[in-house]
Amino acid sequence: MKPVKKKNPLLRHKFLVLFIIAFSIYFVVTVINQEIRLRDLKVEEVRLNQEIERLSEEKEKLEQDLKASQSLDNIEKIARSKLKMVMPNEIIYVIQE
Repeated sequence: MKPVKKKNPLLRHKFLVLFIIAFSIYFVVTVINQEIRLRDLKVEEVRLNQEIERLSEEKEKLEQDLKASQSLDNIEKIARSKLKMVMPNEIIYVIQE
């Protein structure tokens, strides 16, 4: 009778071992890439939140300016200074040098 050689259990399952190693490497690389992407997205989120805050403040200021420009006093001031308009029964004196 021939002696039966015992094979190493790892050698019998070469494919399984290689698959587990390849999957482990893929898993680690994927997790690292996701962590890097997540960090980048968090930085982008902070930047966009700051931009939103800045634009909100600018919008509020513009709304206040719009409200102020629609007042009758402001409209009259612009009409007098830029359009050279006068109220009825007013006399304009122009001094020439």
